[in-house]
Formats: sequence, structure tokens, C-alpha cells
Amino acid sequence: MSKKRGFTLVELLVVIAIIGVLIALLLPAVQQARESARRLQCTNNMKQLGIAMHNYHDVALALPIGVMRTPGLNVTVSNSTWFRRILPYIEQGAMFDAYEEKSNFYSAAPNRALSQTVIPMMRCPSDIEADYFNSVVQYNYAANLGNGNLDKSDANGAPFSPGPFDFSITYDGYATKFARITDGLSNTMMMGEIRVGAKEGDYRGLLQYAYLTLVSGNLPPNTSIPDVSVYCVSTPDQPCAVGTNFSYLLSMRSRHPGGAHALQCDGSVRFISNNIDINLIRGLSTMSGQEVLTGL
Repeated sequence: MSKKRGFTLVELLVVIAIIGVLIALLLPAVQQARESARRLQCTNNMKQLGIAMHNYHDVALALPIGVMRTPGLNVTVSNSTWFRRILPYIEQGAMFDAYEEKSNFYSAAPNRALSQTVIPMMRCPSDIEADYFNSVVQYNYAANLGNGNLDKSDANGAPFSPGPFDFSITYDGYATKFARITDGLSNTMMMGEIRVGAKEGDYRGLLQYAYLTLVSGNLPPNTSIPDVSVYCVSTPDQPCAVGTNFSYLLSMRSRHPGGAHALQCDGSVRFISNNIDINLIRGLSTMSGQEVLTGL
């Protein structure tokens, strides 16, 4: 009778090695395909926000105000920001109606429960899901204030020039009409992608907090120069510093390799490279700076 022959140890090790090599070859391709799908979803999210902004403009004859103070209330209590104003235009009319504008967003009812409700289209699928402030949801898309600091001061050598959602140091925003965007709708950024805070105590992405609803086009995406925020925790790939006197500056950031998305005022979405010329990103962030934009 013939003896049955099984795998030798060497053959088994060779098979395992081959399987390991195949997995190593396939895994990056799978990860790349997943990131491509997430990036496409992020683009679609921003396009939907662009449609919402245009629909708002059609009704109100202007874009929503970036931030507006309720008389007699601190800006951190007032919830009148662009984010709240567009809720009816992103199928969140019930949330808009239920919000109590004269109460804070993080502890008073019903605002706290509303602020803990996830709006999927406001989140980039490539980013983490954070809720570090009383379980309030953090989001990934912020409105363009211009090319400088929140208080309209110059930043990193660039004279301040406003974007569509300028923020006044008195907290009293104003509504921008498309007619005021003389640089052209396709040449002006409406919104930019941001990363949510990655650790406890980092409130970046907390759009219910007035100071954190706006992004600056002062620097290229994912810059190594730290964000300046109200509350944040610096990490190697997301540096930041706590600012004072409204000198806050949040740059575009994302977890997409190589750059971040920007929604233009005409409703189109661009992927802005980390290596974009600094003058070009600053020109895209102004609405009437009359810059000549080449190389897009």
C-alpha cells in the first residue's frame, strides 16, 4: 500500500509566505479603493452643501450670515450661524424649528439633544467621528471667512481680504450677495474641509460654537503651521495653539492623502493640493481681491 504524502514544513512555510505576499500586494489597492470611495462621498457632501447655499440665496437674496450675535447674549450662547441657517435646506427643517436661539447649544434643552444628532452629510467619511464636548457632534465643513484671522487682522504676512462669510469682531456678521463676489463665483471659495479634533479637549469641527464655524484660506491645506483655536490639543499631524483676542485661524485640513476639498461659490468642488502656491490659495479665499489666478 502506498503511503499518503502530506505537506512538508518547508512547503507549508512557502505557501504561507506566498499568501502573505499576495495580501501585502492587495491591501494597498483595497485601501486605495476605499479612500477613493470616501473621497467621492466627501465631494458629494460638499456639492449638496453648495446646492443648499444656492437655494438659500434664491430665497433670502443673500448667503446666510456667517455669525450673528443675538442682542444681549454672548456669541457662544447665540446659535445664529450659517450652519443653523441652512438646516432647512439640507432636510433638517425640524431641527431648525426646534432649536432655541437664545439658549446655549451644549447644556440647555432642547438644544443639547439637537446638537448630539448626527447629520451624515456634514461629516467626511475619511475623518474620525468625534464628540468630545458634552457629546456634541463635530463636523468637517466650514465656511470661508477670507485669507486672514477671525478678527480680520493680517496673518502670516498677508493683508486681510474678506471671503463670503466674513466675521466681524463685534460678532455682527453681514449677508453677502453673489453680486458682491467680484472675483467670480468659480474663483472664490465658499467652504473648506476641516479636520475634527482628534483628542479630548480639542473642539475643532464644533460648528455649533460660533468661533469654529469659519475656515481661513491663508495657508495651504494640512500646513505644518499650527491652527489657532479656542480650545485644541496639538498632535503631530494636526498642530494647533490656543489663541486669544479673536486671533483665531483654522486652516483647511483633511485625512485625504495630498490635500483637502473646497466648495466654490458656483457650486463646484475642487481638491486643493497641499502643495498649492500660497498666493493662489489666498486668492481663492478672497471674494473681491482682484487676484489673477493661474495654475488651477
